[in-house]
Amino acid sequence: MRKFQLDQGLDPTGTVDQLTYLTLYNEFLKGVIYVGNGETVERLYAHERERLNRKNSGLFGSGYTAAEREFEEWTDEDVPGDEGEEQEIEVEAEKGTGYLTVEMMERFGWLGEYDIDHVNKVLEYYGITDPASIRLFLATTGHESGLGKDTLEKLQGETTMGGYKNNERGAGYIQITWKDTHRKFLDSVGDDFSGEDTATYISTHYPWEAAAWFWSSKEAKSTSAGSLNDYVVKYGDSENIYLLTQYWVVGWSNGFTQEVAERIRDGKANWTIRNGYLYIDGFQKCKAPKNWYNMITGRKDCYDRAMEVFKR
Repeated sequence: MRKFQLDQGLDPTGTVDQLTYLTLYNEFLKGVIYVGNGETVERLYAHERERLNRKNSGLFGSGYTAAEREFEEWTDEDVPGDEGEEQEIEVEAEKGTGYLTVEMMERFGWLGEYDIDHVNKVLEYYGITDPASIRLFLATTGHESGLGKDTLEKLQGETTMGGYKNNERGAGYIQITWKDTHRKFLDSVGDDFSGEDTATYISTHYPWEAAAWFWSSKEAKSTSAGSLNDYVVKYGDSENIYLLTQYWVVGWSNGFTQEVAERIRDGKANWTIRNGYLYIDGFQKCKAPKNWYNMITGRKDCYDRAMEVFKR
């Protein structure tokens, strides 16, 4: 376990804390698992739900006992011993508790503070109620905010990495940028805030609302089907559609055209992302949405976990 943590840039504690758990789970989702001797092997299970086979003590190496205890404390579940039983990671959502539950958010890895009732009310108010749209919305907010840690784009000196000034920078769980966009959002909720720093104000008071407005409003982002919410409701939540939504979130790169988008949407383009670029049918086409393959908070990892967790 310590070797795994060192290889992944984690604190080598030998125990499975939340970040280590998410990293391990990510290995399942990618089809490989890390074992004590450093090898990679095929996915242990190909079922619709990923399961953790606790009888394979090689998964945790010398830290197995401590890891067992840490996992029990974190999930509040008993972990089978050497009887050969299987422990299912997934916790079924309680019916009738809204679109999202605390259990879902915890399993997704959300690190920010939230009121689950408020989040569900925001989804309802903005019409983000289709399961496919909820999944892609949460995947997007997960990446954009570092799983809820960041509601305000960080400054590096007087500007952000993207060149935005203090009151232009991204705000909310999907970081809406530019002061005129901030004002449009504030107008939409009837807030007559007159200060200059609209970004900080929105990030403090409306992080979920700003994200949901961006996802559900044609005024914020318009697609061929309407809003991003409309687009996902119409075309589904495949990885093809997720890729397209991420291009709308960050802005289309030079070379990414409507024709390319339609081919990807309709499954007629064989695409992959390598070294920060989108390749179509083996040829480099344009820059890809940033941080596609970053661990834990990358766009792909957030998508994979959202598709696994938010199944209701």
